[in-house]
Amino acid sequence: IRDRAEDVLRAGEEGVTDPRARARLSISRADNLFRGLGRADEAQAIVRAAERLVVDDPVLRNGLVALRATFLLFEGRLTDAIHLVEPLLDEGTDIAYAQGALAGSVALSLAGRPNEAVVVAARGERARVTLGEQVQLAAPGIYLVARAQALLEAGQMREAAELAQLGYDGAVEIGAPHGQAWFASILGRIDLHRGKAASAARWSREGGVVWRELRHPAARWGFGALASAQALAGDLAGAE
Repeated sequence: IRDRAEDVLRAGEEGVTDPRARARLSISRADNLFRGLGRADEAQAIVRAAERLVVDDPVLRNGLVALRATFLLFEGRLTDAIHLVEPLLDEGTDIAYAQGALAGSVALSLAGRPNEAVVVAARGERARVTLGEQVQLAAPGIYLVARAQALLEAGQMREAAELAQLGYDGAVEIGAPHGQAWFASILGRIDLHRGKAASAARWSREGGVVWRELRHPAARWGFGALASAQALAGDLAGAE
């Protein structure tokens, strides 16, 4: 299916002459290549080409820059992602800022700059809520996850746990399994850092199971954290 999507998107991209419309098709194509087919270099090249097409549309161009930073983040290239996205992280409210703040806050928190990450995550969350329904942006709940992650890395465990629990309760109440899995996973990570192995295992197992039911690759995060929690608790056979 992903290969067929690449064929369709490539043909559509080649047949469009309007730069903005073509750039938006390029976003879908690059996302499919990166997330669906694992062809990271091609995805980056397509986004770069789209950036050159929309030099007169700074919001769309900056959104493309933020997408490249997101790809770098998922590749674990934190320094490169931060360098790319930092120019977008001045106070703002547009779509490009919201995109950049999400990738930037996670990269900063994982790169040892958690206090900066907390500020960027909070600003990004406010921008995302202000923008309302936007199909090209991650759901608002993901911004809560990013802020909880930043708070955790900054050592603000209580605040991180309270925020993640609030998000989890809301996701369960409205029947949003993706949100449930995200927040269960971050709650497991928080408790793992607190040394609460049993609770970390429970949350991580829930996140992994829900992700697996959704056929989402993030299941590895839930089960990876579960293995860590079991090892911490002395259940080496279970961890293995």
